[in-house]
Amino acid sequence: MNIKESFEKYLRILFQDLTRIDSLFELSIHIDNYRSNRLKELNIAPSFFSLVLDSFFHTTVISLARLYDSYKIINRSDKNLIRFMNFTEQNIKLFPKDDHTIKKFNIIHPVSLTSINKYRKSVQEVTPILDKLFDWRDKYFAHYDNKFFLNENLLETKYGLVIGDIRKLIRLAAEILNHFSIGYNGVANAVRTANLYDIDSVIEILHKHLSTKRT
Repeated sequence: MNIKESFEKYLRILFQDLTRIDSLFELSIHIDNYRSNRLKELNIAPSFFSLVLDSFFHTTVISLARLYDSYKIINRSDKNLIRFMNFTEQNIKLFPKDDHTIKKFNIIHPVSLTSINKYRKSVQEVTPILDKLFDWRDKYFAHYDNKFFLNENLLETKYGLVIGDIRKLIRLAAEILNHFSIGYNGVANAVRTANLYDIDSVIEILHKHLSTKRT
């Protein structure tokens, strides 16, 4: 596999992973919001929905941490967002610099060493959020920490992650990947799965089922 093929595969895999992370997280929020107006429907299968929400959050934390591995320059894994930026820096010639190609692909912000360092800095700026994310992963989901093993609430109090934190990390990763994608061939990628909220149809069926039983 040549450098060009390696870059394209690397980028594709990271986009696929990010899309899965975003979809799982947003779907978990969407389902959880049903507690306010469709709680009876959820309680038809409470164990199922509880396990779904728990597994979605678990996967979000583990997968998002994997994507941002090495954010503190510690070589935790071979492939991640930070190592991807290192790869692009080492192969900067992959990205067009001539005016004709830049105009053809409508590249407003060409990939450069300056832009790569800018995004490295952007990752460092979200270090406080990443620290909390990795604490959740390392102290509870991937490994057991004695302090939090019997008291999950303590973990949430000490290393609380809010919805905005997760979304910020997802948006930043999407921005970084799209910078290199657009700078390579002018293609921008969405990270939201189509038909993400198909669950609405299921909830509506459950709602009609309950309405029929009441009548």
